[in-house]
Amino acid sequence: MTTQEQGLRYLVVGGFNFFFGFGVFVALQLAFGDVLGYVVVFCLAWLINVTEAFILNRLFVFKVRGHVLRDFLRFCLVQASGAVLNLVGLVIAVDGFGMEVLVAQIFLFPTVVVLTFLGHKLFSFHRQPDPAHD
Repeated sequence: MTTQEQGLRYLVVGGFNFFFGFGVFVALQLAFGDVLGYVVVFCLAWLINVTEAFILNRLFVFKVRGHVLRDFLRFCLVQASGAVLNLVGLVIAVDGFGMEVLVAQIFLFPTVVVLTFLGHKLFSFHRQPDPAHD
């Protein structure tokens, strides 16, 4: 699969992941935000979203086999890096600039999607070239 095809698949899956993850975040924020706070809500939403995203990326974007646990741990590391970046941005936007939580998340999420694609392509699902196919 070419990088362009992979990138297009990642955008489609990423679009779904955005709506799924944002939907989970919104639902949890509306249900528990006043009690738990948006930081805890963000972490809970992330845990749900990362599992769904791993499955879709593995099956439809990167189409790799084997190394499921290694891939999942690497995927979680890349996603966690993206989540930390997102969370820091969220805290700065909400607490520093007074933005509404949900609006701030809309602006931050696409940047994280692009950065995590690169991390997954180069690290999470990276495979050594197979000399038999060269």
